[in-house]
Amino acid sequence: MNAALPPTLTTHLVSVVADADPGLLARLSGVLARLEILPLQIYSRLHQDAERRGGQADDNSAHLEIDLYLSAASAGNKDRLVALLRAMVGVESVATSA
Repeated sequence: MNAALPPTLTTHLVSVVADADPGLLARLSGVLARLEILPLQIYSRLHQDAERRGGQADDNSAHLEIDLYLSAASAGNKDRLVALLRAMVGVESVATSA
């Protein structure tokens, strides 16, 4: 169920790349709850690092790519959210859309 969201609802996208740690999604959810942000959609993909680095990764290395679609109502907390996500253990990068 990867239906596109109406453009009027989605104003911001926050993309996170992180280690494939079982507790990472729970910690990310905790940050969202603390800031009282309810995303319109969360999409998470597990990738083996070999896919990202041209087939030269360890057998057990993997990473998560997580996209958070935020409403206009959440825009006021976006900068704080990004700062908290970047400070999380295991997070490699956080990117945002305008």
